[in-house]
Amino acid sequence: MFDGGAGSNLRTLIFDLHKRFIFKGYEPQRELPELKLHYCEFLENWKITKEIAENYGVGLVKQRSIVSEKIAFKMLDPDGNLTGYFSFNHKEKEAGKNKWFFPRNFKRTLWNAAAVKGFKSLVVVCNPFEALCLIQKGLLNTVCLIGKSLG
Repeated sequence: MFDGGAGSNLRTLIFDLHKRFIFKGYEPQRELPELKLHYCEFLENWKITKEIAENYGVGLVKQRSIVSEKIAFKMLDPDGNLTGYFSFNHKEKEAGKNKWFFPRNFKRTLWNAAAVKGFKSLVVVCNPFEALCLIQKGLLNTVCLIGKSLG
């Protein structure tokens, strides 16, 4: 957790984290799809409300897609523009299999950075579901480090 000291600027910290963990403007070869994200039992079991899931761009993908039947998270740049999706296979039970799916050329990133504004502190976690739970409890200044080694 970051606690802004005298003269610190949370927005500066977020952009610093953004520079360290985010790719340098990957340009997709084709237009990004606008996936329809649906509230589902998996999110309900995490005690994540439908409102939070909708507001933060998280849900089950039912349409035909490479992330079909997975829980997808919208990735936004610091200005709030859609840059892609990463997803979690909530049905994967076999040990040793990667439950997380990242698009081609995916680099490390900071999920929810675009939503953090005007706070004196920042909570950084490594699990986006935990981030959503903290956001739901009122810690709106929560971000999640996302990378290919996400467990």
